Amino acid sequence: MLRVFSILAALAASQPALAQLPDSLKGALGGPGGSTLPSVASASVGNVAGLLTFCVKNNYLSGGAIGAVQSALTGKLGGPAKQSHDPGFLQGSGGSLQSGGGQSFGLLGGGGGGLKDMVTHKVCELVLNRARSLL
Repeated sequence: MLRVFSILAALAASQPALAQLPDSLKGALGGPGGSTLPSVASASVGNVAGLLTFCVKNNYLSGGAIGAVQSALTGKLGGPAKQSHDPGFLQGSGGSLQSGGGQSFGLLGGGGGGLKDMVTHKVCELVLNRARSLL
């Protein structure tokens, strides 16, 4: 049980800590070949806006401030009509983080607990921070 708490603390503390997880747990994260979380730093404005939609819809993020961030990003995309045609937005709203270089990371939707759910929650927090930095 102590090991589980150590892993969870590492997830909450920083993204690079995931690199130190045992290979058996890395595979449980859903990344290709058991890879660690991707960086959100190179995700496009559209992808970040779509991911925010995904994260709110699946209850990984909540709060009034998120709506303001979403609205501001929508404005950067040219409004809701243009946003719905943005490939990055469409992928993000389906739970796919496009981390650049053709790499993507699929997020788990619907909650339910477990390690994958916790990782998805962490990625959603990172996406929100990225969204704020784009404004």
